[in-house]
Amino acid sequence: MDHYIGLIAAYAVVTCLRLGLLRLKPELIPVPALQPCSYPGRELVYLVLTVVVIIGIGQFYTAGMLLPRTANWEWLTEALNQVFIFSPVLLFLLLIKPAPVSLYLVHEQLGQRFALGLGLALCALIVFWLATPADLNIVQLLGPLSDPDNLDFPVQVFFEDLLIAMFLARCSQLISPRWTIVLVASLFAAAHIPAFLAQGDAPAELLSLLADTALGIMVLGSIILTRDFIWIFPVHVVMDSTQLHF
Repeated sequence: MDHYIGLIAAYAVVTCLRLGLLRLKPELIPVPALQPCSYPGRELVYLVLTVVVIIGIGQFYTAGMLLPRTANWEWLTEALNQVFIFSPVLLFLLLIKPAPVSLYLVHEQLGQRFALGLGLALCALIVFWLATPADLNIVQLLGPLSDPDNLDFPVQVFFEDLLIAMFLARCSQLISPRWTIVLVASLFAAAHIPAFLAQGDAPAELLSLLADTALGIMVLGSIILTRDFIWIFPVHVVMDSTQLHF
């Protein structure tokens, strides 16, 4: 629960900082012009099929049927396995050829957007450290990120964030952005229910999913408002890496 509280606090603070920057200094990192696609419904169906295939490949990985773990090369094979698992996303981009901006993948001022994400990731880590009573310092929290064996971690997170952004972009063309945020946040929170039940958690623990949904609404809302997911990627990597300490 301590870890969970730290995550809530960290994501809430960085999201407020990002939206505050957007409000006070919109010219610093401008929101890209909206570029809707011609067939959002069709592409949304393709995205759902993409996720189904990703889940299927993930089952092969769980069964040890992708690249084997090799001594001294595990950092590379595990990263490549993540690329294989999420390869349907690359196939989607190759076949559909959507405009990157229409998927919230912005290449303009990419360095500035990523640098902002790094700064927000550091803020998130500090907030997490302050909100978590664990006997760890900042350097120790960053430890997993300096280990080459964890290269698969940022690879996986990048594809996850890209996939979320793609869903947000297409859904928001079919229904209002407000309902898109609520729907996607609720689905991602509900995806945790099987894990809760499998671990035998008390029903009261499921109430934390409400907080998950509220946090998801805030984070996903900020992605839609900025039409950019690059800034949240470093934050997501750093926050996910903290679970290795708990």
